[in-house]
Amino acid sequence: MRLRILRWLTISLPILFFIGLELFEDFVLEPKIGRWPAHLVAFILVGSSATLLTIIVFRAFERIENLLRLQNRELAVLNEVSRVISGSLEIDEILSLSLDKVLDVTNSEAGEIFLLDADTNALVFKFHKGLFPEAFREITSFKAGSGIPGLVLQSGQEIIVSDLQSETRFKRRELVKLGFQSFVCVPLCAKDRVVGVMSIADRHQIYDKDSASLLSAIGNQIGLALENARLYTQAEEARGYLNGMIESSGDAIITTYLDGCIRSWNHAAEEIYGWKADEVINQYLPMVPEHLQDELEDIIARLKQGETIRNLETERLHKSGRLISVVVTASPVRDTTGNIIGLLGISKDISENKRLQAEIAHQKQSVAVLEERERIAREMHDGLAQVLGYVNTKAQAVHRFLEVKKFEEAEAHLTQLEEAARAVYADVREAILGLRTPIGDNGNLMKILEDYLSNFEQQSNIKTALHIATPSLFDEFELPVEVQLIRIVQEALTNVRKHSQAQSVCIKFERVHHFARITIEDDGQGFNTQAVHYDGEWPRFGLQTMRERAEGVDGSLTIHSVPGSGTRICVTLPLSKKEDSDG
Repeated sequence: MRLRILRWLTISLPILFFIGLELFEDFVLEPKIGRWPAHLVAFILVGSSATLLTIIVFRAFERIENLLRLQNRELAVLNEVSRVISGSLEIDEILSLSLDKVLDVTNSEAGEIFLLDADTNALVFKFHKGLFPEAFREITSFKAGSGIPGLVLQSGQEIIVSDLQSETRFKRRELVKLGFQSFVCVPLCAKDRVVGVMSIADRHQIYDKDSASLLSAIGNQIGLALENARLYTQAEEARGYLNGMIESSGDAIITTYLDGCIRSWNHAAEEIYGWKADEVINQYLPMVPEHLQDELEDIIARLKQGETIRNLETERLHKSGRLISVVVTASPVRDTTGNIIGLLGISKDISENKRLQAEIAHQKQSVAVLEERERIAREMHDGLAQVLGYVNTKAQAVHRFLEVKKFEEAEAHLTQLEEAARAVYADVREAILGLRTPIGDNGNLMKILEDYLSNFEQQSNIKTALHIATPSLFDEFELPVEVQLIRIVQEALTNVRKHSQAQSVCIKFERVHHFARITIEDDGQGFNTQAVHYDGEWPRFGLQTMRERAEGVDGSLTIHSVPGSGTRICVTLPLSKKEDSDG
């Protein structure tokens, strides 16, 4: 602004001066003293005015030049301080270098820095440079509002003292005794927050506003550097804590770039997969076997879309070449703006768990088979005992009739014995078919039922149909339930063959919440469910056995039948609770 005014003045003033001088010469001087004397006076006035204007202009330029020189010096000092302190993130090093530079540029004899303690909200002595360090440590802590450092902390404004002898706010009298006369204290600010104060002192020079302004600017640089150092220290501590947790984790924690190349590989990953970190960093996931590459590409694509995949049971490759079972949770890694910048995978070796589960399943299967064998043995024993009793009774009757020569009655009893033998033969064949039916064969219940129905249809000439509304429920039966389900179906079909005179039978599976409902329906003659009874020595139906089997595994069984309209048996059995493994 001053240069612009000066430029216009150097143009306009000479023009106005010459116009005025010409008019003064023509109308005043020449009429009074003549033409040549008037010209001489005009020349003297022009020379004097030009000299005066030149002096004024040069003095203005000198002031501007001095101001620019001072500003350039301050900028150079600030740049130098910024360069020095930005080269380090250690707080002590920043303070030491800063004080050295401040004392150098201000030609001061001593300087000090207090930092704010967040717990006590007081300034605590941190660093000193220059003369008489012990005297400066006379007081090492200032609360807000106490002493000049405390007042600067409270107000956030610098304080300049030219005469410490008469300054009542100054608390450290040892410095006054040593002859210190000038003192400047400025705040160290970071993000509009005072984090400390810096002071310089001298016994001879007097500090002015320019010195305080320069020191305040340096203080802002130091405050910003302290804040950066604090944030860096916090980040390093957090990173160290996080790295410690990652390295101490028993699960493999692996991060990759978006293309699937490995970025980090923790100690557990080395133990689980066999590769060292330096063998796999920047490599494409070597532990994924060839036959699961398509699955991996699908997982990466889903993660890039922001999806998280939880508890995926899959296989991975050990460095030795063996396959291991793992459960994997994978998620995208986002930056502070929410952009996906990488991928994170956490995997756990569950090979031992799988082995134990298989062993437990095998033990359960063995126990179930033994229990089923015992149950069938009891049923066969009871059934055969009844048959043998029936045969014995009929045989004795035949002997009595033959002794009294009642041949027709004896022949009738022999016919009954023949029918009983055929029935027993059919029962035995069906029992053998049931015993040959595998139980708990790797959970392939659907195939077991299909094979059994096919064999039953061939032996009985009764058409069978299997309808399954929800195929997945076959994977949700516990082994004891599966065993009883097979036996209930076998017993129901035995009743259909022996008593219903049916042409066809249909078995239907459907899910009802956490239960499976199995319906076995035939087109036979039916019966009165209120009149189920024992026919002579034989139980007419094995209904009680089926009901006991269902109730033994927390299920239920109901029978719906009307004479002439067929029979429908409804069995409800519990399903195990299984969670979706891929989240």
